[in-house]
Amino acid sequence: MLEVKRREQPWDEWSRRALRATRSAWYGVTFVGQWCFVAFIVGFYYVRILSTNFSAWNDKPLITGYVEGDGLGNAAFAVHALLAAVMTACGTLQLLPG
Repeated sequence: MLEVKRREQPWDEWSRRALRATRSAWYGVTFVGQWCFVAFIVGFYYVRILSTNFSAWNDKPLITGYVEGDGLGNAAFAVHALLAAVMTACGTLQLLPG
């Protein structure tokens, strides 16, 4: 196979540094955003689950997390909320290079 050698251009080093900086910024913003979401889930749902104040799940607008008398549905929602935090936290590990 024919191999073509490319001469180093003056802007190549600047481009590499810009790309590394952009990658680091993206990782940082994504990592912080994911962990803010984990903190929200833990702060809102875990506290209410551990204190057995399940009706407070309904304090979050747009969802009805707790339905009185629906034990299976409430348990499913609790598991969903707990696993959402675990999955989001573990998902950030995929973003780490190497």
